[in-house]
Amino acid sequence: MIEAYEEARRVTESHAVKILNATVGGELEVFERVQYDRLVMPKALAAAVRRQVFPRILILDSTRLGSISATGQVKKRLFAGWPGEALLQVHAWRRIGLGLCRGWAPLSEDAPAVDAAEAWEACLAFQPDLIYYRPHDRPEGFHQWAEAVIDGLGVPVVTHLMDDWMARLEDGAEAEKSLRRILWRSAACLSIGEAMSAAFSERYGVPFYPVANCVEPEEWTVLDRRRRAASGVREPVVIRYVGGLAEDMTLASVVDVARAVDSLHDECGLSFEVYTMGPWFAAGRSALKGFRGVTVHEGNMSEEAHRHLLLESDLLVIAYNFDEASMRYVRYSMANKLPECLASGAPVFAYGPRGLATIDYLANHGVAEVVSERDPLRVSSALRRLAKDSDHGRNLGERGRAFVLERHACEGVRAGFHEILVEAAARHGWAENQIPRSAVDAGLMAKSQVPLMQMAKYSLHYLVANYLQRRYPAIARIVRAAVFRLRAALAAFRRRTL
Repeated sequence: MIEAYEEARRVTESHAVKILNATVGGELEVFERVQYDRLVMPKALAAAVRRQVFPRILILDSTRLGSISATGQVKKRLFAGWPGEALLQVHAWRRIGLGLCRGWAPLSEDAPAVDAAEAWEACLAFQPDLIYYRPHDRPEGFHQWAEAVIDGLGVPVVTHLMDDWMARLEDGAEAEKSLRRILWRSAACLSIGEAMSAAFSERYGVPFYPVANCVEPEEWTVLDRRRRAASGVREPVVIRYVGGLAEDMTLASVVDVARAVDSLHDECGLSFEVYTMGPWFAAGRSALKGFRGVTVHEGNMSEEAHRHLLLESDLLVIAYNFDEASMRYVRYSMANKLPECLASGAPVFAYGPRGLATIDYLANHGVAEVVSERDPLRVSSALRRLAKDSDHGRNLGERGRAFVLERHACEGVRAGFHEILVEAAARHGWAENQIPRSAVDAGLMAKSQVPLMQMAKYSLHYLVANYLQRRYPAIARIVRAAVFRLRAALAAFRRRTL
């Protein structure tokens, strides 16, 4: 079949005709890939994308933009370059409340919580053009609040799913019903990879577009000299795992790797360092206690320290459990750590079952040493070879780095993400003469640019609210808080009765 496509490309190119691949997903790489929306994008939208127009984005996500969590880092890379005045995030605060982040405000453990009414008022005052929403079932209260905000604001929504947490729910769960309502009303639905896009498109009946984590090539290539200086002098061989140790994702397989390191201790003297955070640290120390050459460390570190940690490793581990519950949860997820591990230039050892998107991706592209069966002998054999055959490890690391810098560079990923958000903002009546001319103007939905009767916001209650805000701001705050609570109660009632 591939040969037929290649023949078609040769024939068409000989007649000065170019075939483009605008499909979502798949493995066909004979033709240049393009996004379908980009081919049919209106001229006004295309001009806005070229000029780097930035809609005002309200981010609703339990993890904060730029936090050390995997999803916090993904958002940081995707939104890099976005003007701070065009970003507002409401996030979970210590899993029990709400936090408010304006633009690129620095992370602070001392940042206070806000109540639901105060957060709602901030969302109203921000006047977003678009909501970027990452739904999840935990913490439950945050996402109930987020759905009420989406109902209340009525602006376009881009929904981004990064794992299949829905697989953990019971049939008919309210969270599943809520997610379907959000997806059906979303201007665009995003996933973390091609396998997830295909599966979720079939499951929910709406198209999904893959937008995954990425790397900044210059952040890694500038450190090449440091890696070369460290290579060839490491003794013992240092193996590192950096990430979570959840029982329904990774813990059992990380323990398997530790057991293999222990079995090879007398022969190879390997050192296996596990870096994890938060609730997994104590559990990791308990589960990995007693294995020779294995240590557990706190993984809370700066981005620069994290890059150096990966760069100075002799081998990096990506692992997933083999039990059915874990496989159901992570089946379609693409490991957020994957691009960074490959970009480090260190060889990657992937341990987990085939049928998981991350394991399949690494195996299919030949950029990692993969063991896809729960076989202690095979794990030990793979680690032994990587420890003793330096040429094999070096070639594997170089191949992985070249692959990720070509396929997962942030510039291309961000450009596609930006196009999706701009196009989604246009779903709210954006016309060519309404496009803002800079990144710091009043936004795509600036009231001065849109006739009064064309804006649904200018209903009677909105005009009354504006009048109260101008004349009696204290009363306006009380009214807005009461309205939000009423809307949230009505939304909760509708969810229960559907």
